Amino acid sequence: DGFLISDLRKIMESINKISEETNTAIVTGDTKVIEEGIELIVNTSGIGFARKIITDSGLKEGDKIIINGTVGDHGIAILAKREGIEFETKLKSDCAPLHSLIEKILKYEIHAMKDPTRGGIANALNEFAEKSNLGIIIDEERIPFREEVKSASEMLGIDPLTVANEGKVLISVSEDDAEHVLKEMRKSKYGKNSEIIGEVTKENRGKVILKTIIGGKRILEKPRGDPVPRVC
Repeated sequence: DGFLISDLRKIMESINKISEETNTAIVTGDTKVIEEGIELIVNTSGIGFARKIITDSGLKEGDKIIINGTVGDHGIAILAKREGIEFETKLKSDCAPLHSLIEKILKYEIHAMKDPTRGGIANALNEFAEKSNLGIIIDEERIPFREEVKSASEMLGIDPLTVANEGKVLISVSEDDAEHVLKEMRKSKYGKNSEIIGEVTKENRGKVILKTIIGGKRILEKPRGDPVPRVC
C-alpha cells in the first residue's frame, strides 16, 4: 500500500536479470500487503540439483583457504545506509550468483565450502575448524577489504570480520591445486579479487588463529551476537 511502482519495476527487472543469468525458472509468486513498518520483504525458496556435494566439514591438513573477494561489503553497506554514512564512492551490497564461478573449480580438489553470511568470515571459519577438528591460520594482511568498509568499521566500532557477506564463498582446497583454483576464480567477475587468506593445520584444533597486520597472533572467535541485525 503506497509502495512506488518505479521501485517495484526496478526490483522485478533485477529479479528477471538474475534469473536469466542463472538459468533459473521463477514458477510462482505471491504478494501480501503490510500496512506499516518495513517497506518490502522478498522471500524465496527453490529446489536445485547438485552433481557434487561439498560440505563445510571436509578440511584437510595443508589446505589453503580462499575467499572470492572483499569482506564486509554487504553488512557495512546496510549499516551505513541506516546510519546515514556516505562515502566518496558508493558502497553496495555484494549479493551475487556464484554458480558459474563454482562450476569452473569443481574439477579441482576442493575439500570444503561455506558462505560467510551471518557472523561473517569469523563465524564461518570457526565452523570450518570445529566441524573438521583442525586448526586454521589466517593472515589478516591477505584479507581483501574495501577502504570504505575499513573506515566505516572503525567509525562504528565493528569488526568487519564478523559482518555478514552475501556474495562470498570460503573454499578449502588442496595445497597443490590452490594456485590453479585462485587463477580460475579471478577470471570471473564475481571472483576477480579472490585471495588465499590462510591455511589448515593440525595445531590448535577447532580454533582459528589470526596473524595480525602488526605481526602478532590472536584467536579469532565466533561473534557473540550479530553486530548488524536483520541483514541476512
